[in-house]
Amino acid sequence: GSAGSTTVDAAPPPPEEEHEGSYLTPVATGRFVWTANPDRGRVALVDAFTLDISVVEAGFGPTHLAALSDPDDPSSNAAIVLNVLSHDATLFRAAENGSVVQVTLETHEGANSWAISTTGKWAIAWSDAASVKNVDPTDGMQDVTVISLAPGKESATRLTVGYRPTRIAFDSAETGAFAVTGPGNRVNGLR
Repeated sequence: GSAGSTTVDAAPPPPEEEHEGSYLTPVATGRFVWTANPDRGRVALVDAFTLDISVVEAGFGPTHLAALSDPDDPSSNAAIVLNVLSHDATLFRAAENGSVVQVTLETHEGANSWAISTTGKWAIAWSDAASVKNVDPTDGMQDVTVISLAPGKESATRLTVGYRPTRIAFDSAETGAFAVTGPGNRVNGLR
């Protein structure tokens, strides 16, 4: 080279890498698609009309996500997720403009399933033994958490049902729920 000039061999940048996140199976409500990322403690929502993506904080280990529908308001956009490491649930309500309001409610340890009422006014967090690897044979998994989802009046109540529930369902009036429990598939009423 000549004095005063510098030559730089510019190598091309490395190829772009896509990193798959650990987002779980999504659920849909109104105009939004929701998905939880237990590794990051977040829930993402995608606006199906604009394809805008928002990410909101949840508790520790948001894993079991459920859509909350309201047959009287098809534009309703709400979801609830069980945070398995912080033993609570985060309720999300998205407005049409994409802003999200959230409420955190304490649940029992080991909750891994949801029963949601038809109108989305109630949710029951429960423990499904069939979803647990190497379950302790002495663990009855009898705790459930009944959550009232009334806006501004959200609350959680812990109850006990029979040994190892296999299914939980609400009655048609949503004034009670039934837990099918083993052995022998006994039905227990919750009121």
